[in-house]
Amino acid sequence: MKSTKVVLALLAAGAVGVGGYWLGGRTHAAGHAAAVAAAVAESFGGALAAPARKQRKLLYYRNPMGLPDTSPTPRKDPMGMDYIPVYEGEDGAQGDASPNQVRISTEKIQKLGVRTEAVTMRQLGKTVRAAGRVEPDERRVYAISPKFEGYVERMHVNVTGQPVAKGQPLFEVYSPELVSAQREYAIAAQGVEALKSAGGEAQAGMKQLAESSLARLRNWDLSPEQVAALGAQMLDSPVSGTSITVDKGKASLMVGGEPDAFERARPVLEAIGPRVIHVGPSGSAVTMKIAVNLSLAVQMLAFSEGVLLAEKTGIAREKAVEVMLASVIASPMVAYRGPLVLGHPDEVWFDCHMMQKDMNLALELGRRLEVPLPTTAVTNELLTAANGMGIGDRDFAVLFDVLAAMSGVSTEILAGVPA
Repeated sequence: MKSTKVVLALLAAGAVGVGGYWLGGRTHAAGHAAAVAAAVAESFGGALAAPARKQRKLLYYRNPMGLPDTSPTPRKDPMGMDYIPVYEGEDGAQGDASPNQVRISTEKIQKLGVRTEAVTMRQLGKTVRAAGRVEPDERRVYAISPKFEGYVERMHVNVTGQPVAKGQPLFEVYSPELVSAQREYAIAAQGVEALKSAGGEAQAGMKQLAESSLARLRNWDLSPEQVAALGAQMLDSPVSGTSITVDKGKASLMVGGEPDAFERARPVLEAIGPRVIHVGPSGSAVTMKIAVNLSLAVQMLAFSEGVLLAEKTGIAREKAVEVMLASVIASPMVAYRGPLVLGHPDEVWFDCHMMQKDMNLALELGRRLEVPLPTTAVTNELLTAANGMGIGDRDFAVLFDVLAAMSGVSTEILAGVPA
């Protein structure tokens, strides 16, 4: 037992010796390597020394709320929050870009779902489905209301929304009153024919009865064809002029209808005015009258603009009117209506409401025929202004007064308008 303990002690001492030798060799090698490295570094002047960590370069301080303002020095925003330093190389650093440029990090771009695409030319369309309501154009809606009493025998158009065309019959009507007037005219026409050889007084009385019967049929809006079926012919003959031109024998008449009917009526028409012009078929004279009347209002507006412009420069209104009436612009209309800018007579020749009726007819005809009428439209709006000012019952020469009110110029008409 004793010998065994001696052997174990010797083995332990040997192990300690071997371990000490091994540790000593490693320590000596490590020290030697360190000494060699130090000697080499010293021989190269320290060039192989371990590099020191590079210090980051501070670029600026940015707003903590992400606003585009920056600061070269530390500061606080209006809410007392410190500005955040931004170093070179950080995501969001502006580098050489403008300090006001806003940049978004790649991480935020991915979170926002931002997508980029090359710019191309293309249409951006989207189908929108919505509820709507279709309504008719009130300007193109017409109410059919006969001027005579009777009852409808047959309807040719009896469904809402059924399309119709111009001249298409809508319904057939029977009127005892209309039949009586037709018979009355037929009897009168036969009487005129029978009394050709009779005395002048009897013949004149029968002609007067026939004319009154025919006028009654016309007032019920019978077409020329319907009147002709009764053995009569109809002419439309509006007069261009006022009571002044009629009294002076300067009125002109435009006539629409059949040429033979026009020739037979010519003596009667020439007794009204010396200038009687056959325009074309029935209805064309009424259209011509609308074209003439729109020119009257447009001329009056142009004349008023000239007078008002001269007056605003210091020229007396009376003197401006005198000069313009003596110039080449003095058409017959301007000659007798131009002086109305100085004062209106008690008699109203052609009030604004009547003139605007013709202007609206002209504008509707222009839209249907695709003829632009810009000056007519402007003049019509000023007539609307006259009605709104309460002077629509005056002659349409008050176009001058409407312009004067817009220009701050007083007139006799405006003095009587309540504020």
